[in-house]
Amino acid sequence: MVVGVVGFPRRGKSTFLSRLYSDLRRRGQSFFVQRGCPDGEGQWTFETENGKSLRLKGEFTRDFVEWVIRSTRGLSERFERVYVDLGGRMSEENKRILREAGVDAVIVVGESVEEILEWVRFVKSVVEAEIFAVLSEYDDGRGEMIFKPIML
Repeated sequence: MVVGVVGFPRRGKSTFLSRLYSDLRRRGQSFFVQRGCPDGEGQWTFETENGKSLRLKGEFTRDFVEWVIRSTRGLSERFERVYVDLGGRMSEENKRILREAGVDAVIVVGESVEEILEWVRFVKSVVEAEIFAVLSEYDDGRGEMIFKPIML
């Protein structure tokens, strides 16, 4: 199963995936987190000191998109689930990844129901997939991001 993770920039997609990664590893699940956006982030960003300051942003080139599609398809043959971080743009590149990488389900991370519904419309215009939604917000008391699943 291939699960796309989408939402606008700086809404918590990478943080959500980092926490999911840690939780699934603890449970011994068969999965892979594929970074399908050229923002230079990966699990190392969260596991190293000053990781975010070291990342190098890239571009959504044709070669990059084709690599994401090819590698995601290959990974889906080896793992029960592959989570693909598609980045924060409703772009032709992300449409192509959703369509050609075999995405079966999508998790939308957003700060409001309105934002989430924008992404739901975008995803539905491209593929038929199960869609799940997660509201993200900062816990002012602790300064960390929290996530709340919501029903669509």
